[in-house]
Amino acid sequence: MEKQEQGSSASSTALQQAAGVMLLNAGKFLLIRRAAGDDNGGKWDFPGGGVEDGETPEQAAIRECKEEVGFDIKGPLSQVSRTDKFGADYTTYIANHDGDEDPVLSAEHDSFHWASIDEARSLPLHPGVAELLEIEFRSDAAHTSELDVALEIHDGKLESPQKYGNITLFDVRITGTGVSFRQAHNEFVLRKPELYLNDEFLMRCQGLPVILEHPEAASLNSEEFSDRIIGTTLLPYIKGSEVWGIVKIYDDAAAKIMSEHQTSTSPAVVFYDPAANEKMDLGDGKHLLIEGKPSLLDHLAVVEHGVWDKGGKPSGVKSGIVPVEMTATTRSDSADPNGSSKGEINMADLNPEEVAKKDAGGEGMGEILSLLKSLDSRMSKLELAETAELAGQASADEVPAKQPGEQIAQPALDNAQASPEIAAMSKRVDALEQGIKPMPEEEAAKMADAQAKADSVYSAFGESAPRPMMGESLLAYKKRLAGKMQVHSPRAKSVNIGAIADASVLEMVEATIYADALEVAGKPAAIPAGVLREVSRQDATGRKITEFQGDVSAWTAPFKAQTRYLHQINKQVH
Repeated sequence: MEKQEQGSSASSTALQQAAGVMLLNAGKFLLIRRAAGDDNGGKWDFPGGGVEDGETPEQAAIRECKEEVGFDIKGPLSQVSRTDKFGADYTTYIANHDGDEDPVLSAEHDSFHWASIDEARSLPLHPGVAELLEIEFRSDAAHTSELDVALEIHDGKLESPQKYGNITLFDVRITGTGVSFRQAHNEFVLRKPELYLNDEFLMRCQGLPVILEHPEAASLNSEEFSDRIIGTTLLPYIKGSEVWGIVKIYDDAAAKIMSEHQTSTSPAVVFYDPAANEKMDLGDGKHLLIEGKPSLLDHLAVVEHGVWDKGGKPSGVKSGIVPVEMTATTRSDSADPNGSSKGEINMADLNPEEVAKKDAGGEGMGEILSLLKSLDSRMSKLELAETAELAGQASADEVPAKQPGEQIAQPALDNAQASPEIAAMSKRVDALEQGIKPMPEEEAAKMADAQAKADSVYSAFGESAPRPMMGESLLAYKKRLAGKMQVHSPRAKSVNIGAIADASVLEMVEATIYADALEVAGKPAAIPAGVLREVSRQDATGRKITEFQGDVSAWTAPFKAQTRYLHQINKQVH
C-alpha cells in the first residue's frame, strides 16, 4: 500500500486511486508489516497499492497481491469498503485463499501474520486497516444486511458508494425544495418544503425506481421501466431543505458512471389535478410555478445536471472521490415536462450499433463507458456554447473545443461572473426565497375572509374560489378574486381592477361585481346547455339550502345506456 500515498493528497481534486485485498484463510486474514523507513513503517496492512493506467481497482488489487506476497487470486473479489480519508481513493476487497504456503514478501515489507479480528486489533495497524476493522467487523454491528451498510453511509461512517454483494449503495438527493429555475421552460419553480420534508413523503420514496435518464414521457411505462431501471431506493431521509436517500444500484455500468463522474439526480413528479399548481406572473416574460402536492412520485433519474442543483455544479450523487470530473451545464433542450433536467449521458448520442445492442438486451450498457470518453470533446464544446449563449457572447461555431486538462466554467446561480443573465437570475431566486415566509396570523385571517366571501359567489357558478398564492398581498388577492367574476357584472365590466391602489375603492368595486354575479347566477336562462349548477344559500334561520339550476340532462347523462350499433354477426357451423 506504499504507492497509494505517493503523488497525491487528501486535498487533491483527483486523488490517486489505490486498492488492496483482505485475504481470508481458515477464519484468519493476511496482514503484512511495512519495512522500517517506509511510510507508516512498522504498521500492518493488507497487500495493495496504486491503480496503474488502464487498470480497474480490482485488477490493481490482484496485481499488487501477486507483487507483494506472491499469491495469485483465483476466486472472485468482493468489495468491502471505499474511503478517501488516508491520502488516496482506496478500495478494499475480500477474497478467499485456500493454500497453506507462506507468502513471499517484496522488499516493501518485512513480516507477515495470519490474524483473527481480535488478534489484529492488538497490533499497530495502518490507520485505514484499523478503521476498516472498527467499522466493518466490530462485533456489535456486523454487516448482516444491505440496510446495515446503508445506515452507516447515512451516519457518515462509510463513504458513498459502497459495494455490497451484487449491488452498489449510493447516497443521492431525491429532491430539493424552495425556489429554483427551469431553463427549458424559462420559469422559476417553488417546491414547498412542507409538502416534502415530512414522514409521509419519505414513505412514498420507499422502493422508488432509479433510472438512467428520463423517458420522453412524463412517467414510466412498462417498456421504459424495463429499458431504464438501474436500481431502487432503500433508505430515504431528510437533510436540511432536501430529501436524500440511500439507493441500491444493480446495474454495474451505471454504478461505474456514478462513481467515476460527478452526476446528479432529477425526480419526476406527476400532478393529476390541473388545479394543484398555480402560476404567478413575474413580468419580463418569466413566471413562478407554485407546485402543489404531487399525485405521483414516479421515478428518480440519474442525470448529468438536475434542476435541484439550483444552477450550481452537479451535486445530487455523493460519489466519494471523483477522479475525472464530468463537466456539465443544464441542457435546455432536454428537460422533462415536470421540470426535471435530463443529462447528457444520452443513448441517442452513442454509436448506433451500440444502441442496438442495448435495445436488444445485449452488452451495450457496458460499452457506454468507453464511448463516453470519445464524447468528451463534443460535450465540452456544447457546454461552452451554451454558456456563451446565456451571456450573449458567441455562437457554437465560435467556441473552441476544450483542451485536455482545461477546466470549463460552470454556469451557476451563485456565480455572478458567469453571465449577466445568470447573475440577475441568482438575485431573483434569492428575492423570491426571501419573500416566501409564513404569513402573519392577522393577514392569514383576512385572506381567509376574502376567500370565503368570494367562494359564496363562485359556488353559485359551481366553482370554488382559488387559494391565495405564496407571497401574494391581500390587495392583489382580492383583485384576482373579483377579476374572475367581473365578466358577470355589467356595471363594473369596464373597470380596470389592476389599476386600483386604494383598498376602500376596491371594496366598492368588489361589492358591485359580486352582487351582479349573484344576480346572473340566479337566472337559469344564463346557464349554458349541458351545465347543471349547484347554488347554495342560507335562509332566515341560518339553514343551508342547496338548489340545482340548469340542464338536468347534465346530471342524468352519465347514467344513460350507451347506444350501440351491431354491424355484423358471423356464425360458423361445424
